[in-house]
Amino acid sequence: MGNLRWIAMVVVAGCATTAIETVPESDWQTVPGAERAMLDNAHATELAKAQAELRVAIALADHARAAVAAQPARHKLDVSADDAHERADALARIDAAAAARARVDLVWRERRVDVAREQLELLATQRELDRAHAVDRYLVGDDYPVALYRGQLAQAQVRWYAATERADAAHADLERAMADVSSAKEAFAQLVRGDAEALAAAERALRLPGWSTEPTETGHRRGLVFVSASAPLALHQRGLHRAAIAPLLR
Repeated sequence: MGNLRWIAMVVVAGCATTAIETVPESDWQTVPGAERAMLDNAHATELAKAQAELRVAIALADHARAAVAAQPARHKLDVSADDAHERADALARIDAAAAARARVDLVWRERRVDVAREQLELLATQRELDRAHAVDRYLVGDDYPVALYRGQLAQAQVRWYAATERADAAHADLERAMADVSSAKEAFAQLVRGDAEALAAAERALRLPGWSTEPTETGHRRGLVFVSASAPLALHQRGLHRAAIAPLLR
């Protein structure tokens, strides 16, 4: 049935040392070399991808942690505004929502690190199950204890699914936090727009009425004589003085 033993497998890229039950090397050597190489190369490819994902997740978590630890910049306010108190409250809500979003983002990033680490352990247990299946195919006599390796893979899957669910829940919290920031910003924008509209209305109310000249009152100069535009055309042509033709206009 093979000499089973416990060994410590060290997974790189920041994952903690995890002890899993592995297929003994003596049993693994019963599998032809070409098949062993194919299985090992496939596993190495998947492992490299998972390690890269873990490194990215750790870097993003560190960045989010630094963002939370940094002193956030507060919005400055023009205290001369008539509604300075309302604006100050609106800006404070924006700052509070942004700080909450940063904290929730950190939680989500940390959950993603947990998922990446569980993925590495999942791959490690999957490799041992694949090896056990391969040994079982070439084993002469008793069946190889494949169920043992299948059981530890199932346990790793349970832990991976649980970590994924926690990450999904944290991401849902992040989306709500982002919505809160957007809502706080929109409330402040509406306050500023309301002030602008009120100012525009006040300016319109204070605007003086415009001056206009009726076309019939527009004068035309004909030489040295001024003739009203309302006078008959014939009088314009003759250039008669307004006083001279006043009786004709009665």
